[in-house]
Amino acid sequence: MTVGPLRRHDFVRYAGSSGDFNPIHYDEPYAQAAGNPSVFGQGMFTAGIAAHMVADWFGQVL
Repeated sequence: MTVGPLRRHDFVRYAGSSGDFNPIHYDEPYAQAAGNPSVFGQGMFTAGIAAHMVADWFGQVL
């Protein structure tokens, strides 16, 4: 499964819908100051992508 391309505004839009406005997800200098190479997606954003992959793989289970 290929996802993307993901852009910075995708993380910002997800932050708006989830209420997770931690700048580590969209502010490059902030993320780097915290020791990360770049920004990264919120945990539930990543989990949503993983759930989509699993659902595609197994299909709908009733």
